[in-house]
Amino acid sequence: MTDDADRKPLGSRLKSHVGWWIGILSAIAGILAFVVTYVEKDPSFTEWEAKAVSVCEKEVPGIVRQMRDTNDTLDPLYDGDYTAAELRKAADNAQDTSDATSHYVGSLRELKPPDDRRDLVDDLITSASEMDHLYRVFAESMYDGEFNLDHSKASADAASRFTDQLNRVGGC
Repeated sequence: MTDDADRKPLGSRLKSHVGWWIGILSAIAGILAFVVTYVEKDPSFTEWEAKAVSVCEKEVPGIVRQMRDTNDTLDPLYDGDYTAAELRKAADNAQDTSDATSHYVGSLRELKPPDDRRDLVDDLITSASEMDHLYRVFAESMYDGEFNLDHSKASADAASRFTDQLNRVGGC
């Protein structure tokens, strides 16, 4: 008994094999084109810094404004004679500072970090995350009805460390 493929003329069989190989090669070329197009190389520190400065210019003014508002509402609390409304306003402002800093951290994390000077980038993100966390803890303690001077100092120290790291990277 003869096979169906043996019954077809040689030219027909070659055409089907050529078509098959062209299809496979086209698929491989498509996959390679996709990989080359969408796989990003790691940016240099200079490339990352240019994008980070843009993020900084958008986000840091809001952080600074919130910190000023927080500091303004904390002034009456330091003498110990404050109302619940003053404590609530200070808590809201500290929470807003935390939220603004958290937004900045999120925007930085969206950027692909460079391999060179990665430690500098990590230090910046860590210091901003720490500031976000400590302002949040400070706000929560005030929402609980307690003005804690240690939390105030820890938040201010974290803000100073963040500013130092920002300046090490190049500032805004």
